[in-house]
Amino acid sequence: MSAEPQNMTNSGKNTSPLLMPVKIAEGTENEVTTTNRVFMAPMTRGRSTENHVPQDFMADYYSQRSTAGLIFAEATGISQQGLGWWCAPGIWSDEQVEAWKPIVKRTKLSGTSFYLQLWHMGRQGHSDVMKETPVSASEKPMSAPIPAKNHERKEAETPHALTKEEIAGVVKDYGKAARNAKEAGFDGVEIHAANGYLIDQFIQSCTNERTDDYGGSIENRLRFLREVLDEVLTVFPKERISVRLSPNGAFAEMGSEDNLETFKEAFKYLAGKRIGMIHLMDGLDWGFHEKCDPFTATLGREIIRETQKDEGIATILVCNAGYTHESADLLIKVANGESPLVEQAVAFGRPFIANPDLVDRFRNGWELAPTPGQKEWWGNNVKEGYSDYPNHEGEVAHKNEE
Repeated sequence: MSAEPQNMTNSGKNTSPLLMPVKIAEGTENEVTTTNRVFMAPMTRGRSTENHVPQDFMADYYSQRSTAGLIFAEATGISQQGLGWWCAPGIWSDEQVEAWKPIVKRTKLSGTSFYLQLWHMGRQGHSDVMKETPVSASEKPMSAPIPAKNHERKEAETPHALTKEEIAGVVKDYGKAARNAKEAGFDGVEIHAANGYLIDQFIQSCTNERTDDYGGSIENRLRFLREVLDEVLTVFPKERISVRLSPNGAFAEMGSEDNLETFKEAFKYLAGKRIGMIHLMDGLDWGFHEKCDPFTATLGREIIRETQKDEGIATILVCNAGYTHESADLLIKVANGESPLVEQAVAFGRPFIANPDLVDRFRNGWELAPTPGQKEWWGNNVKEGYSDYPNHEGEVAHKNEE
């Protein structure tokens, strides 16, 4: 059964705000124009080798979904120390960079923009995969078992609290990863500062128990994020950088009573840097910690507007977590009624798993295939349940093949 297409005119043109183009960093030499505002969110799928080298069939997966206006590639380890997810990709070695190149090339042939998400897992990793004791802001382990080798769940290890010298080394790892992403052909990068991974472990008071320059005050807890961004800015221009934040999320035992104030300051800082995108996980369907009021898209736009109004709005807000076509359209319509205008896009994750042609399904009102269960999201070294989902016509596409 198909739904009626949204926002159709008498001439048959779809006027859905979600399907309209958007310009990132409009008017600058680094401007990016996307064909629509349906962005593909980063999703860990575990299809690289055990040595974290991307595999060739990942080009099928991404190119099949390349009608998205912009794709955030899955979270990708900046170093062996930072990658504790079995068969997730890395970007620290020459072999990994070379493996990414044909994937990036094929994906971009459709005209989509392709950004790599830079990832350090911190305490969420296990030495089974990381090959050393995990690190974090503080020596505070997770209470629940965590995924280890072959996705077996094991008791979380007590992380090593990074010294100042070690923090500086991790910052350099982000810079090297950004350079490698550029070498691989990515248009930009996203700094993963969400979901309880390393940067988030420094930002939030529930995981940061430090008493030095990296702990205590909000300013100090944001220091690591600032240093990482400054390092990445030596590689990519600010307009080609996104930062992902999850102020509302309970994933990985996160959530702090002062999150609203903390992330207001994070937003002010990022808006002040005039980066291309702030990627806000504002949806609550992935788990809300309920320890303070939620951080909303409206609040995010207000902070960007107030911070940038004198020099012109430069940053677009990308929202994520649980959106539908209808709720995304409403979000953009509300934003379009505000002045000065802060442009909005929406990143969809789970709907893209079984709907490689998600944009076409939105445009034509075609029914969405259901999202598979969580146990089916990861399958080491296999195409099944990954690049073999059919489009609306029932065909498995092989797009952008040269």
